[in-house]
Amino acid sequence: MPYNEQWGAQSIADAANAAYCADGDGILAMLHPQHPYCGVVPIFDVNVPNAQETSALQDLAETYLRTLVPLLTPFVGQPVQILSTNGIFQSFANGFRMAWLPFGDDPNNSVLLVRTDPVNAATIVDVSIALFAVQVWDASINPLTTMRSGVGLRVDAVLQDLGDGRFGVRIIGAALSTGLPQAMLAAERPRAAQALDDFLGFNNLQFADLPGILAPVMAAAAGTTTNQIDLWGISTVAAPGETDGLLQVFADFVPDAGNGGTLHSLSASVELLPDPPPAPGSPLVVVVSSTATSLVAHATLSERLFTHPPPMTLPTTPPGEADCMAEPASRAGPGWPRNAQPNRSGQELEPFRHTIALGGLVAPAPVPLVDNLNRFAIRQSRFAVPAGNPALIQFYSGVPVNNARHNDFAAVSAYRQMRDLFDKIHGYGFAFQNLLPFLHFPVVVRYRSAMTRGPGRDGKVVNAEVDFVPPLAPLRSLEIRLGLADLQRSSSEREPLGIAADARWCWHEFGHVLLAGATRRLEFAFAHSPGDALAAIVNDPRSQFSGDKRPYGMRGATYPWVYINRRHDRAVEQGWSWSGTYHRRLRYRPGIGPDFHKGYMSEQILSTTLFRLYRALGGDTVTANPLAPVDLPAREDAANYTVYLIMRALRTLAGRASVHIPQVDLFANALMLADAATGRSVGGLLVQRVGGCAHKVVRWAFEQQGLYAGVAASAMHDAVGRPPAVDVFIDNRRQLSDPNRIPGVYTPVSLDWNPAGGTPPDWHAHSQAIVIDKTNPAAPFVTVNVGNRGFQAANGVVVAVWFILWDGTFPVPPWNRCAPVGPAPVNWAPLAPPAGGPAAIAPGVSRAFGPFTGLPVLPGKYLVLAEVNAIGDRANTFNLFPCGSVLYGVFDLPCASGNTRLVDLVAGDNNLGLAVYTTP
Repeated sequence: MPYNEQWGAQSIADAANAAYCADGDGILAMLHPQHPYCGVVPIFDVNVPNAQETSALQDLAETYLRTLVPLLTPFVGQPVQILSTNGIFQSFANGFRMAWLPFGDDPNNSVLLVRTDPVNAATIVDVSIALFAVQVWDASINPLTTMRSGVGLRVDAVLQDLGDGRFGVRIIGAALSTGLPQAMLAAERPRAAQALDDFLGFNNLQFADLPGILAPVMAAAAGTTTNQIDLWGISTVAAPGETDGLLQVFADFVPDAGNGGTLHSLSASVELLPDPPPAPGSPLVVVVSSTATSLVAHATLSERLFTHPPPMTLPTTPPGEADCMAEPASRAGPGWPRNAQPNRSGQELEPFRHTIALGGLVAPAPVPLVDNLNRFAIRQSRFAVPAGNPALIQFYSGVPVNNARHNDFAAVSAYRQMRDLFDKIHGYGFAFQNLLPFLHFPVVVRYRSAMTRGPGRDGKVVNAEVDFVPPLAPLRSLEIRLGLADLQRSSSEREPLGIAADARWCWHEFGHVLLAGATRRLEFAFAHSPGDALAAIVNDPRSQFSGDKRPYGMRGATYPWVYINRRHDRAVEQGWSWSGTYHRRLRYRPGIGPDFHKGYMSEQILSTTLFRLYRALGGDTVTANPLAPVDLPAREDAANYTVYLIMRALRTLAGRASVHIPQVDLFANALMLADAATGRSVGGLLVQRVGGCAHKVVRWAFEQQGLYAGVAASAMHDAVGRPPAVDVFIDNRRQLSDPNRIPGVYTPVSLDWNPAGGTPPDWHAHSQAIVIDKTNPAAPFVTVNVGNRGFQAANGVVVAVWFILWDGTFPVPPWNRCAPVGPAPVNWAPLAPPAGGPAAIAPGVSRAFGPFTGLPVLPGKYLVLAEVNAIGDRANTFNLFPCGSVLYGVFDLPCASGNTRLVDLVAGDNNLGLAVYTTP
């Protein structure tokens, strides 16, 4: 039975602002983490729900979808009836059929992601699910009839254990794929679907017989053999430029009959031959046209300037130690010396080397460079040692390598970089097999590999690549190939410096690894990868360039020592917009298929967006110490949480054989969903973080880069996007000196408590937003001014205020609405009245609420927290059920109950304002 407080279609519309995605490709997506659709279902083992438990989840998703149905009508032009009453999708009049995908071993199925505590794997921290419903040929759930056309829908939810075999379910979003409304509502059945139906019936075939018929003709079109074809999808929707009535078939294949080479993807338009059947022995189908795409992701660099060695990393558990490099130019700062360039000798690079421990090596020296959990393996290289065997593992002697320009240094560096990736995965509480379900382990790393020079004489080469490799299997083998950082020849014939020494370059490749493992795709459709963002965010906290505040300074250079103009500080006004010049103009080209993708320009838009998110979550935090101005723990905490959100978002994206989502809008939603699902860890890299504090900042980061512009798909909008329709806020002190400042936004500032000079922190409330009137010392009161930066009126606006005693020391008291009962002001105590309002606030207008009375008059220092809620824009602290009730906290954002750091809570939600109140 759903628990839904005043929850109906209109409130969803107010909360989610339902609309076509800004990229204009027809995906209808809704996200409402603060207005969940709630229910309770029986689940005995959340890791493996049985058929009955899965059906209960699907039934709840059905009732939720029925609530959404009235909202679809304005977008599809006519009433929509999606579901039957029995938990199975009905067949539409045009023959279109859908069914839920179960959970299970097939990574293309619905997603169930369990995160555990890194200290105690038996402790479940949080559970999120993405239920997929996809096109099927027969009206059943039989996986053999799943068409894998990419047409379908998804429902996103979070689970919380209630004990006694029950779980609370919090549904917080849904999306309909491109073409789904049209497929459901088409007046006639597609010609290709009718042709397929006639073809199967005339030849007395079942849908499950199609792979055996299609594989030989697809193999012939690809120039390979039948056993090297992996058919994964069929669509009855005509491809762009193709004649209606042709079946679209998608497959992966190995060229040259599997004799080495790169895995490819094949999209083909297939004609089903009419009856009477052709002559005996001739094919029943003919490939009319096909397009093959290599499944390899390249990274290029110039021969003229070079990349840098990695930043300093924290030691991990021995047994082995090895020399690695600290980031030379970053260590030296903006005035980095010429002898820090990678084309320098080993002696010149020596000051930038340091010794770190290598974790995960369990055998005595010499030890194989294989992770102790068999997650990755470093292979030998003939380019490093002519006698090397690429099929065998590289060994490490255990003796520190005393020169950066050495192949052994490259091998050890490759191990170290891979270990950093998987240490983060473990530190976030993920099981690597669950986070990367499409991969076969161990991942193969070639620390010195052959690379291909680019065309012409521009000096460009392929310097690193990630590749799916044969054999064909449900799980893909993945290979990372790394080249050189220094491509120049020298008279001294010194040994080369491997690109494996560069942490930034490796993290770019890790973006492809994470994407491939989560979605079976090496690249996004809307950008090259998340790799540039990962490279920038992971390496920023310890970089001396992080203090470079100049416009287009060194901090914004993604690869500072590489002659490659990739940056993560691109200005939206100069065309780096999700709705503008460097992204939109790439949309309009023929032949867009399931493997079409955009390149490095869109990747820089993505890295700029995500780096802004990292900065707003704490990546700009400083200390009052002029000798150590960078607050390293705060910046690493922000970097870890941002990288975690990216990893979790990637996992919840559908594989290309499930629900195809080619737009950046859905990735933004996935990041917000990742935050909303994050529970509290007691150990690992996220011990300070709790979910629900960051989703508004995520949306704002994409808005600032031109998303949510509300313009036509063909328009060029080189400007920021629109705010949410309703966005009430309590103003803070960010950018007070800027005459063009926009109140209520999440501009990155230092998230510190005690900056030099003693002025209030920038993330605290503006003095005109929370006004504390002490004119009468015996009866002080608070007035709260609330604005609305949205473009619709905010209705039902209410304000509440609390206070707590703070002696000015650390740690600061956390927020906890329902702390154990104690004498005020030890715990948070409410002022009176408990809720001021309700009222309405027009767009661009502010309104005062109060007075709120009950502030203490005894001498001391206090924290005052103001909260504003409105229909369509609740504060992240909103609780659906009151303190003490059985369901308190179950259906709320995780940060709304329990102890939550004030800095994360207030800086990440403009519905909240914090002020310090001192009495004499």
